[in-house]
Amino acid sequence: MKTKRNIDKTTDAATVEANIVAFMQKYRCTYANPVPLSCLGQWGFRGYDFKRSQGAAFAVSRIAKDMERRGVIGWRSDIDGGSRGYYLRSA
Repeated sequence: MKTKRNIDKTTDAATVEANIVAFMQKYRCTYANPVPLSCLGQWGFRGYDFKRSQGAAFAVSRIAKDMERRGVIGWRSDIDGGSRGYYLRSA
């Protein structure tokens, strides 16, 4: 039987953004140390139960793109196969 997860939980975008920024500051997610979208989802929606990491990434993707557009976070992608992910831009 299929069950719905997190059906009784709500979190506004501002809270998710604050959680993401706090996480990235705490773990020093810089250009040299980017993190995947799924990590942002897990920390943005703390207390939520995601079956797979892709669910967390999907849940936070729109918020992360908006944060990137506003210059709060950046995306790093190396064509050489190095680190890729999101990092906190310096204020």
